[in-house]
Amino acid sequence: MVYKRIERDQKNAMRSNLEKVLENQKSLGEKIDSYQQSTNVGEYREFWRELKNRNNETIHIVSRYMINKCNR
Repeated sequence: MVYKRIERDQKNAMRSNLEKVLENQKSLGEKIDSYQQSTNVGEYREFWRELKNRNNETIHIVSRYMINKCNR
């Protein structure tokens, strides 16, 4: 696949959008932590733990993409 050079203004716009996504994901992670801590049922706590892990994976994926493709 041949990649076309992406203009700086497009990279900046994409980075700005991804930063907003990261902010939302981090906020979601904090909420998940809070819900997990207030849950007493083991099965539910395990669900929150899995959800938190997936959210962390999403944060890493978005961060890596932003670094590699948006030069940040």
